[in-house]
Amino acid sequence: MNTSLASISLILPLVLVLALALAAPAGAQIYRWVDEQGQVHFGDCAPPRCNSTEVRMAPGPSQEQLERAREERERQREAREQRELIQRQVQEAERREQQQQERQQAQRRSYCQQARSELRILETPRPVFHVDEKGERVYLDDATRSTQIQQARGNVARFCD
Repeated sequence: MNTSLASISLILPLVLVLALALAAPAGAQIYRWVDEQGQVHFGDCAPPRCNSTEVRMAPGPSQEQLERAREERERQREAREQRELIQRQVQEAERREQQQQERQQAQRRSYCQQARSELRILETPRPVFHVDEKGERVYLDDATRSTQIQQARGNVARFCD
């Protein structure tokens, strides 16, 4: 029993010294002073023969505040990523829409050229024919030609601006 009591009496002061050494930085004071060259310095002890002032430090954020800040930063990051994803999707949809419009315009120009070509052929004063399934020429009569001219004019009006 004497040995355990003796060991406790030796260990207790060591534990107290260690606890005080670890606690000291948390309550340490910060001093501010200006040297002979006019430079401002900060330190945990004031130099002798200097006019120093103690700097009051605001306590740092609590663990709970740090965790809330991390969570908020994560929410903001996720929201930013979501906005960027939506923006990319919108841009992709706009790009596809633009490509679709360009294809439609190209197709419309092609139809216009075709309609004008057909109209030009039908309006020439020469006989107009087409080749049937047997490979024989079939000439258009005046009534059929007149109907096809009206259709070609309608296509020109429809596809050409």
